[in-house]
Amino acid sequence: MKVKVVGPYSGQIGGVASYMSRLVGNEKIDEIYDPYTGVVYELQATGKYKVKKTINRVFRYLYIARFCRYEFSEVVFLNFSTIKTLILEFILGKASNRRYIFHNGNPTEVNMLLLYKFLFYIKSIRILSLTENHVSEFHRKFGVITCKDIVYIAPNVTFSLPVKKSDILIAGYAKKLYNIDTFLESVLAQYDLFRDISISVVLYGEPEITVHEKIISIANKLSNVTVYSEMKEDKFLFLLAEHKVYFRPTTMDSYGFTIQDAMSLNCLSYCSSVISRPFGSKVFNLPIDKEVMGYLASMVNNYGINTKELESTKPDGFSIGNYI
Repeated sequence: MKVKVVGPYSGQIGGVASYMSRLVGNEKIDEIYDPYTGVVYELQATGKYKVKKTINRVFRYLYIARFCRYEFSEVVFLNFSTIKTLILEFILGKASNRRYIFHNGNPTEVNMLLLYKFLFYIKSIRILSLTENHVSEFHRKFGVITCKDIVYIAPNVTFSLPVKKSDILIAGYAKKLYNIDTFLESVLAQYDLFRDISISVVLYGEPEITVHEKIISIANKLSNVTVYSEMKEDKFLFLLAEHKVYFRPTTMDSYGFTIQDAMSLNCLSYCSSVISRPFGSKVFNLPIDKEVMGYLASMVNNYGINTKELESTKPDGFSIGNYI
């Protein structure tokens, strides 16, 4: 069975990109197409990937249709972060060999009438979801074949875990839904509580300019805050391993690989309750109020006691063969 994958393949941090790099690193994928860069990669006999061709920017998304042309011995996994990509099915046509993996997004974000037509047309495709179960449930209403949620793929890390740890790490796009600016405002407002707690902020992806400016402005007022930008996943994982608590106060979310990464690297996770979180993580209800901030500080101060709970949070592995 020849396996192809469509999705961002950059090596950068971020949900879909991280998932892609691990999927390719753990499985035998014959061809990869990254529509963001237009590069097609082909697996060599050596086990390495070589650039097969680069598609002109104008045709990058249209090329998905050609890439998904298949023989019966092929299966294609398409990784997307929004349900709007279902419109591709009008271009690609119906096919039972495609697996759509939705990493996040609201299933009702597309006009309901149009979405109903899309789903009625594509009942033969299979939906794999990394989001909360409501995505799978939404598709089942329209008769679309769905599979159980895909499980976590662990990072392939070789470094030793640090003995001495920093305190809090928060990461994401400089966008309102990540609440990084709101968190730093809360730190500033309760500085006496956080004066001796170090905070690392990792920003990546395309920002909202006003939010980015606000984050930098507040960070410059806080001597205990360090801001990082655009790092490769291996460096980010090492940074994550160096911290006691990973804080994720998002207003909308998907599975959240970083939460599971944190716990596998002996870093506690404290997350908003907007979605079902991985077993072992601590959750809170938004907004970020004094109670939330107080508990966050206590997680740092009681780190040694809390890490005993991490021993039972190691998940099972993932095999693409289960979804072919």
